[in-house]
Amino acid sequence: MTTGWYDRMIQALQLNGKEERTQQAYTRAVGMLCQFYDKTPDAISEQELLDYFLHRKNLSHWSPKTMRICYCGIRFFFTQVLRQDWHIFHILRAQTEHRLPTVLSVQEVSSLPACVRTFHN
Repeated sequence: MTTGWYDRMIQALQLNGKEERTQQAYTRAVGMLCQFYDKTPDAISEQELLDYFLHRKNLSHWSPKTMRICYCGIRFFFTQVLRQDWHIFHILRAQTEHRLPTVLSVQEVSSLPACVRTFHN
């Protein structure tokens, strides 16, 4: 069974040209917010959004990529469907993950022998 907010969000996402997987991720993010507060998204305040994002970041320890999907989905719903232009949407930024590259460049590979120390008896 679908809800009014869900149908409205799917329509807005489709009109915006979002792919099906993005639609699923964004609606899941809003659904989790609704579950967290046990209310419809149009009844959630800006302060509750702030508290929710802080909870997910600091207590649930969501990764930056998960937080980014959460931010984007919820922001899309509130700004495009509910037409709420709250201050929180102007300050939200997910951290950038710093990971080692999967493949080393030629220059990085050629510098490796200089880092190796051998021990001779």
